[in-house]
Amino acid sequence: MMIIIAVFLQLGEAIMQLFKALRYPWLVPLNKYLWYTSLWAVGGIWMAAQLTRVWKFSPDPYVYTKRAIIGLFVLTVLFSLGTSRLAFYPALSLVALSLAILLPRTPLKILITVSAPLPMLRLMFLEMFPLGARSMAQSGQDFDTLLEASIYSGTLTLILIFWYLPILYHFAYTLASTWPNIDLVKRFRSSVIGFVLLLAIFGYGGYLFSFPAYDNKWRAQLQVNADYNLRSGEAKMRLIGNEYFRNVTVTADTLLRHYDTSIHAAELPLSFKADWLQVTGTDSVARGEQDTIKLHWQVISRQPWYKVTLTLRVDTLKIENVKTPLKYKHAKSALIFSWYSEPPETLQVAASFSIHPRAKLIREITAVYPETPIPVQVTAELANVIYRTAVTYRDTLSFATNKLEKLAKQ
Repeated sequence: MMIIIAVFLQLGEAIMQLFKALRYPWLVPLNKYLWYTSLWAVGGIWMAAQLTRVWKFSPDPYVYTKRAIIGLFVLTVLFSLGTSRLAFYPALSLVALSLAILLPRTPLKILITVSAPLPMLRLMFLEMFPLGARSMAQSGQDFDTLLEASIYSGTLTLILIFWYLPILYHFAYTLASTWPNIDLVKRFRSSVIGFVLLLAIFGYGGYLFSFPAYDNKWRAQLQVNADYNLRSGEAKMRLIGNEYFRNVTVTADTLLRHYDTSIHAAELPLSFKADWLQVTGTDSVARGEQDTIKLHWQVISRQPWYKVTLTLRVDTLKIENVKTPLKYKHAKSALIFSWYSEPPETLQVAASFSIHPRAKLIREITAVYPETPIPVQVTAELANVIYRTAVTYRDTLSFATNKLEKLAKQ
């Protein structure tokens, strides 16, 4: 039943995406879409009630009580690992369940049961959802395939089930304990209720359809990404966005394209060169049980850059005994140095560390620039446009060669 309800919670968005031909039709009228989602949730409950007509539910209300208490207790413990404020919400629902069990009068049981989901609903849809949903929309270009979109939808369904299943058990307890007096399920299953819900969904859906998905404050993101491999000379330029391309025009010296279609990524057949990056300096090795590598490099750019990442990775075992004046991240077999906020155009990299004597050191530098190597102009009706160039330098350094091998090569 909870799976059906969780799927229905997402159907309203899916139908609006289909009719408006947009990925995020709710970005501006977000609160209005929450009410639309609520209507679909009630529709999901009605559908679940229809499909379970022949199910034999236990008449013992405490069968459901046990599961509701365990579920809400687990949620409270898990949320408390974050902050006590987060744990407060499932704890309130747990208190509501306890009151529903202790209070003898049926109307009070029903009133408390109806109010039990409110803390969890508030946490998800009024506190976490607005920021989370809009942040997810801004990074929507990362969901580029059907598989990725399916994984996202499946994960969201699992979260909804985990979040609200204890509440559903709470409702089941209340219905079982008040069944002799009020047969709510039988009345709710009627076709009249289903017809009213259908009218409400269609009517409110038509009302929502008139609202624009984007405005001057909330806009989609388009990004022109130029990728250049400094060693191989491979160059590729792509136009990607978190929203479908609507009235998007791309203009360059040899290219003029117009997009108005349900895609959010496209290759731009443009040739360019971005040899803005240079690596110089020295490195040495001291032999031992573990080879000690000492390096002093300069990473130089001919253009102002936006950020730079240097990754050093070994192909055997791990990097140990790291000494450097720079800030870094150490992930066993890798060292990662990062510079942000328009760093100086010459970076000094000094470090020493130990590696296995037969290990090879893989060096990768990725520099991101806030411009494209050639003039490209993109205009869009619904989106802001960002231009980026990523220049990559990757090579492998081997310190395992001895003097006799060097002479043989010479």
